[in-house]
Amino acid sequence: SSELDTRDSLMAETQHREREVDEPSAVQLGRACIKPTFPSNNCNKDVEFELCSPGDVVNLASQRRKGHRKHWWARGLLPELDARDGSSDGALVALKLLLLTLCGIGVTRWIVCDLLALECDTEYSMQQFLAMDMHRVCLDLTFLFFVGRMGEGSPVPVDSPLFVLAFFCGTLLPSLLNELPFLHVSVSLYQIRCTWHVSTFIFVGIVLVLIMFLVAVHVRFFWKQVSQVAKLRFVFELLIVLSVFALPRWVVSHGSFHLHHWYTQWFLALFCHWPVWWSRSLQALLLGGYVNGIAVYGHDPVLACEAAYLSASSLRCPWFEMCVWQHENHTEKPHFQTPNTDLCQPGDYT
Repeated sequence: SSELDTRDSLMAETQHREREVDEPSAVQLGRACIKPTFPSNNCNKDVEFELCSPGDVVNLASQRRKGHRKHWWARGLLPELDARDGSSDGALVALKLLLLTLCGIGVTRWIVCDLLALECDTEYSMQQFLAMDMHRVCLDLTFLFFVGRMGEGSPVPVDSPLFVLAFFCGTLLPSLLNELPFLHVSVSLYQIRCTWHVSTFIFVGIVLVLIMFLVAVHVRFFWKQVSQVAKLRFVFELLIVLSVFALPRWVVSHGSFHLHHWYTQWFLALFCHWPVWWSRSLQALLLGGYVNGIAVYGHDPVLACEAAYLSASSLRCPWFEMCVWQHENHTEKPHFQTPNTDLCQPGDYT
């Protein structure tokens, strides 16, 4: 009985010392942390501590994430499966993410277009969403789920109050900012050089300072708290995403590359995935901005009218083949007129 009491007291002391270990030391792989070593023969001997192996750090970080979820704002609202493997848990989180996004699109469309009567594409319908955009949204979310680390290990689940609050703030913020007269512009080379006002540049400058601060915070966490293997994996993922989703479109476009806010905020949300609440809250806010772009304007291509021209010409659509342009002395088939940023001629830029 006395031996059991002694071991219980040692366990209590160990738990107290574990709580004194700071969170970054538990998250970072390969850094030194402490774990208890209980004496097997002599119970009167003080408990000893030694360095953790990488596997111990992973287990300790997992335990701390579970403890962090005890806060009501970081606890999931929907039920979770008690699965023996992680596959069912991951699938359930993915379904929660899809459900939240689809509900967010419907709610945002109703609030922005009907309730508040803000700027909205009134010709964009549910039929168009189901026929053209829903599968694209599902593909976007699939990529975001894996690259954005939104699975079971996230410290802020997708159905937690904090995530949902930041998400719905993001769904309304772009439309509210769009009510400012000097923000009735888009982000493209032609728009920046030809239509942006001085007030627009000032506002964008303030936003860039905020973005630089957030990037610096993420880089600091990346540099100090992430293992070397995770750093290499992050750089590799960044290069892959840039090579697939950004650089090809920028290179092949003829000045019509258009940074829709659904695209930019989805892109940024991919890399706000550090295991801390502030990074996950920013990820939820950016996901809400993505939902706003889809709900209000649709999943428009980043090449805008150039994408429509390339699609119609490659498919040889009859209405496109029969279309001709009348010039002074001759006719010619339609072609895409690239915007001229030097002379501020929009061409076929939308």
